[in-house]
Amino acid sequence: MFDPDAFVARCRAALPKGPKAIAEVMAEAVADPAAIDAALGVPTRAAVRVLHQAPDLNVIQFVWPPLFVLRPHEHRIWAVIGLYRGAEDNVFWRRRAGDARTRPTGPNPP
Repeated sequence: MFDPDAFVARCRAALPKGPKAIAEVMAEAVADPAAIDAALGVPTRAAVRVLHQAPDLNVIQFVWPPLFVLRPHEHRIWAVIGLYRGAEDNVFWRRRAGDARTRPTGPNPP
């Protein structure tokens, strides 16, 4: 059974070891989508749910509808993303020196 509080606690414990350690916690959690649905409910519409927010760690459930597109944006932080339903397609963008416009660089970061 997926327990959001236990998941956050495991992420917090892995935090000093960095993103790879948290990715291992995430991979284990998303391996059982039915357990996540049982704990958080089956998504029926787009939503953003904050499970944990702190200066050093945020855990957020994003539910995007099919074909949803975000404009280019920059997080300026590392992130661990776990998909437990559907798929995510990314286009990576980059600014060239001296050019304020962004240009797509392809589906994989350069």
